[in-house]
Amino acid sequence: MGVEPQSCRQHGNIKTCTYVKPNELVQVAIDEDEQVLAFSVTVTTRGFTPTLTWAGRPIVLGKTSIEQALSGPSFVPDRVTGYADMRSWGYLESSGSFGVANFQECAIGVSNKGYVDDSSSLGIGHPVSDLLERAVNPTRRGSPYPWPGKEVSWASREKTQEFFNAAAVQDYRRHAIMNTMVLTAPNVDVTTLHELVP
Repeated sequence: MGVEPQSCRQHGNIKTCTYVKPNELVQVAIDEDEQVLAFSVTVTTRGFTPTLTWAGRPIVLGKTSIEQALSGPSFVPDRVTGYADMRSWGYLESSGSFGVANFQECAIGVSNKGYVDDSSSLGIGHPVSDLLERAVNPTRRGSPYPWPGKEVSWASREKTQEFFNAAAVQDYRRHAIMNTMVLTAPNVDVTTLHELVP
């Protein structure tokens, strides 16, 4: 990585480490054999727009909208998750169709850990954050603000479809510029590794 990790945490037999670089935040999950099980890249500087290729498709962090990244018949999003609390927020989509490449899974999203502009914002009070909270935590009652900090799980497929059908969500996906990309091994659920969720 070129720098020492800022922090590392142990989750059973998986260790997650965070590396802070001048233009990006890189977070990795490794097992006891030092095999990388998952990693997340979040751009943190305006104008730093690296291109990552996945399944033959270029994805430009800090430049490509969520809709552009997951558009086309073979790139249909099928899972969504997110969180918002008083200090931070994050949003992540995954497409099962990405899993054909190298037996890995890919998710993209937006986080206030990285550079964001108004079109990317999903802060407290944004209509999409209310819809997302209902999709991810459908049994919660009362005011959704603030959400429990970083309690993240994928919404059910039914709730995910309902979420994507909302006009506010469709508009958000057209304009939100993603700043985060996560790659995982197929048996790793990134939502159980909170450090890797944007």
